[in-house]
Amino acid sequence: MLCVGVGFLLVCYVGLYSVWRIFLFDSSETSAALNNLAFLPLYLAAAIAALLVSRTERLDPRTRRAWLLIAVANLTNWCGDLLWFWYATLQDREPFPSWADAAYLLSYPLLFWGLFTFAARPRSRAETVRFWLDSATVMLAAGMVSWYFVLGPTAVGSDSTLLTRVLSTAYPVGDLVLLFGVVAVLLRGPQPSVVKALRLLLAGIAVTVVADFAFGYLTLSGASANQPWLDVHWMLAPLCIAGAALYQHSAVMRVQHDPTLRLGPQELLAVAPYGGIVVGYTLLLVVGFRSSDYQLAGLLCGAMLMTAIVVSRQIIALHENRLLLRQSSELAAELGQREARFRALVQHASDIVLVLDPDTRIRYVSPSVLRVMGYQPSPLQCSLLLDLVHPEDLERLHAFVGAALAHPGATDPVEIRLRHAEGSWCYIEAIGNNLRDDPAVGGIVVNARDTSDRKRLENELVWQAYHDPLTNLPNRRLFLDRLEGALARSRRSGQEVGLLFVDLDDFKAINDGIGHRGGDDVLTVVAARMRGAVRPGDTVARLAGDEFTVLLEGITVADDAVTVAKRIETAFSAPVEAAGGAVMVTVSIGIALTINGSADLDELLSTADLAMYAAKRQGKARIATAQTDNRPG
Repeated sequence: MLCVGVGFLLVCYVGLYSVWRIFLFDSSETSAALNNLAFLPLYLAAAIAALLVSRTERLDPRTRRAWLLIAVANLTNWCGDLLWFWYATLQDREPFPSWADAAYLLSYPLLFWGLFTFAARPRSRAETVRFWLDSATVMLAAGMVSWYFVLGPTAVGSDSTLLTRVLSTAYPVGDLVLLFGVVAVLLRGPQPSVVKALRLLLAGIAVTVVADFAFGYLTLSGASANQPWLDVHWMLAPLCIAGAALYQHSAVMRVQHDPTLRLGPQELLAVAPYGGIVVGYTLLLVVGFRSSDYQLAGLLCGAMLMTAIVVSRQIIALHENRLLLRQSSELAAELGQREARFRALVQHASDIVLVLDPDTRIRYVSPSVLRVMGYQPSPLQCSLLLDLVHPEDLERLHAFVGAALAHPGATDPVEIRLRHAEGSWCYIEAIGNNLRDDPAVGGIVVNARDTSDRKRLENELVWQAYHDPLTNLPNRRLFLDRLEGALARSRRSGQEVGLLFVDLDDFKAINDGIGHRGGDDVLTVVAARMRGAVRPGDTVARLAGDEFTVLLEGITVADDAVTVAKRIETAFSAPVEAAGGAVMVTVSIGIALTINGSADLDELLSTADLAMYAAKRQGKARIATAQTDNRPG
C-alpha cells in the first residue's frame, strides 16, 4: 500500500505541475526558478525508488544490479538539475558547457548499462545473431533520422569551439544509445518477473528520447525550445521510472509471474526491423529532393548497411527453416512407418486390415470392412481383391503388390477405388508390408483407410479454387489456364482462337437501384444466359465484378466469333428478373482473334479488353472487333 500511495502522490505532483506549466507559467524570474526547481523532487524520488528495488532480496542478482544502475543514473540527473538550478537561478547565468552537462551525459551510459543488465530469456546462438541484426537495423533507421534532423546539423553546422561541438553532439548520441537499450530489451525478451515494470521503465526512457530529439530539432531550426509540452514530457520520464520501480517492489512480494508474459505483441516486434527499413528509405527518398551533400551521404551509408543486415538475417532464417523442414520430414517418415507396422498387427483397428497372397487373394480381412465397405468379412475371405478394384486402378494395384513383394518393410501409400457393397466406389488409401516370412502372418499385410470424404473435399476445394462461387462459372485462374491451352493447340493445328470480353453496361446503377442482392441475382441470370448462347465446348468465365469472358476454339472465320457475340447480345433482349425487380441489361462486347495462331495470352487479353472499351466509347450495347495486330482505334 505504501508504494501505491507514493505513486499516487507522484502522479498528482506531475499533474499539478503540468497544469501550472501549461496555463499559469509566465516569463517572470520566479516562474523560471520554480520550473527549474520542480524537477528535483521527482528525479530524487525515482532514484530512491530504484535504489529500494535494488535492495530487494527476492529479486535475482542481475535484476537488482540493473535497478541499482538505474538509481545511480537518476541520481546523476538529479545532480545535473541541482547544478542547473544553481547556475540559472542563484547565479543568473546559463553556461554551456557546464558541470550540469557532465552530470546529464553521465546518466546516458548508466541507463543503457542498466537496461542491458536485466536478465534476458535463454536464447540459441542463431537467435542471438538475429537479435543483433534486428537491433542494428532498427538503430540504423533511428540514426538516419537523428543524423538528418539533429545529429548531422549539430556536428557539421556548428561554428563554436571543439568542446562545445562535442558536447552538443553527445546529447543526440546519448539518445541513440538509450534508444538502442530500449530496442535491445524489447527484442531480447526479459524475464517474466520484470516485464510489467519494464513497460513503464521503457516508456519513461522513450519519452526522454523523444523530448530530447524535439528540443534539439527546435533549437537547430531557430524556434523557441522553451515549450510547455517539452517540460511536461521531461517530467513524465522520471515519473514513469519511479512508477516502474515502485511497481517492481510491490509486485515481487505478491505476484506469481506468468512464464509466457511478454513486453508486447511478438508479431509487432518481429516486424520492427522491416519498419526501420521503411523509415530509412522513406527519409532517403525525401532527402533526395532537398538535402545537402553530407546529409545524403550519411543516409545512403545507413541505407546500404541496413540492406546488407536484412539480407544476412533472411539468409539465417532461411537456413533455420530448411533445417526445420528436413527434421520434420524425417520425423514424419519415421512416424509413418511405425504407424503402418503397428496397424498391420492390430486386428480390430478402425481401418481395414487385410492379409493378401501374391495373387491378391484375401486370406484375412478385419471386421471393420463391414463399417467401411458394407461387406461381411467371411464371404470376402478367399476371394480376389482384384474383383473389387476399379478397372482403371488394376495396374496400380499390381504395382503395389509387386513393390511389397520386392522390397521389405512398408510400401509407399497407394490410392485405389474399391466397389462398395451398395455399388458406389470408395477411395481407399493402402499401405502394405511383406510379412510372408513371418509364420504368424504368412502374407502381405495391407492397412487400408477410407479416404472418400477427404477425396470429396479435395475435389470440392479444387472446384472452388477454379470457379466463381456466385455464378458457378470458371474463374480467372481456370479461364487463363484454358486460354493458354487453347493457344498452344492453335499453334499446332493452325485453327484460330477467339476471345470475347463481355461487360455489363451501367451495372453500378443497376446495383444501386435494386441493391446488392438484386445485383447478385442479375449476375447469376447473366451467367446462365451466356452459357445458353455459346456453342458446346466454349468456355464462359467470370473474371471479376461484371466482367465476363468467352473462349472460342476452332474459329475458321471471324464471323464465327461475331455470331456467338450476337447470340449473347440477343440473349439480353428480355428483362432480367431479380430480387429488387425486373431490369433491362445490355452488354458491350469486345472480340479479339488470333492470326495464324501467332498471338500470346497477354496480347490476346489486352486486345479483347481494348475492343470492349471501344464498344463502350461507341455508345455501349454493341460489339467491337479487333485482331491481335489490329487494335481498335
